[in-house]
Amino acid sequence: MIRTALIVLLITTTQADAESITGKVILLDGDTVTFSRADAPDQTVRLFGIDTPERAQRCLSGSGEQYACGSKATKFLAGLIGAQFGSRSLSKRDITCHFVPGQTSYGRKIGVCYLDTINLNLELVRAGWAVAYRRYLDLVQELKPMFLDAELKARRDGCGIWQGQFIYPWRWRKGQRLKGQ
Repeated sequence: MIRTALIVLLITTTQADAESITGKVILLDGDTVTFSRADAPDQTVRLFGIDTPERAQRCLSGSGEQYACGSKATKFLAGLIGAQFGSRSLSKRDITCHFVPGQTSYGRKIGVCYLDTINLNLELVRAGWAVAYRRYLDLVQELKPMFLDAELKARRDGCGIWQGQFIYPWRWRKGQRLKGQ
């Protein structure tokens, strides 16, 4: 936890234009949240450095059974922050997202998000419900080794999507599917 707290400090102090947002969120999927506040416009944030299966995505378990891995990834995040899966209700707990440079192709800010001192992005990778999104990890070099190490451990331990077969989310969005889907 100390290492995570130091990374938060490092991120916020090494970026001259460091910004963050804190509040309750609505989950859009396993790697995207929307801060909804009465005093400001809604702010959608894509979790930095990770990619979770899409909500409609299906994977194969270790025994070969199909399951809704995209929903499972979203449910995992919902459980961490006290949100109700499948509803547009706000989370019970506040989270803080520290923005990193850049934005998504949808114009969304990208952030490293925390529940207290828990790095939610990293927890999704550790639990095997997200893969490290290598394409963007270079934006925050300090986090890259942690994300890659967490993914390797989840893969070795067969956690989450690593228990069986799946299509990487970025390939699934381009139309690639497992056999029989």
